Amino acid sequence: MRTIITSAVAVLVLGTASAQAHSIMEKEVVVYYDDLNVATPDGAQALYARVQIAAAEVCGYQPVNSNISAMQAFKACSEAAEARAFKTLPFDLSGRMNGKTETVASR
Repeated sequence: MRTIITSAVAVLVLGTASAQAHSIMEKEVVVYYDDLNVATPDGAQALYARVQIAAAEVCGYQPVNSNISAMQAFKACSEAAEARAFKTLPFDLSGRMNGKTETVASR
């Protein structure tokens, strides 16, 4: 069984230009992590990097620094894509990146 998370963001987060669009477009990128030991900080960090790359792909990659409005739109889009992806995980990724342990079950 492959372990995956999906990151999708509607172009609606891009602002007023998307409000003129006739339909909301979505792009989805699948991030596989069954080859990683996400229980370790290194594995969790590798998954985080994969999610960042997928978010950039979903959002159209980072524009040039001279276009401030495009940079702001990209940042908002990629942050939303990352947040949505992290919500689909059955564990706390940030805690694992910091080496914190989590309680799975208690008495």
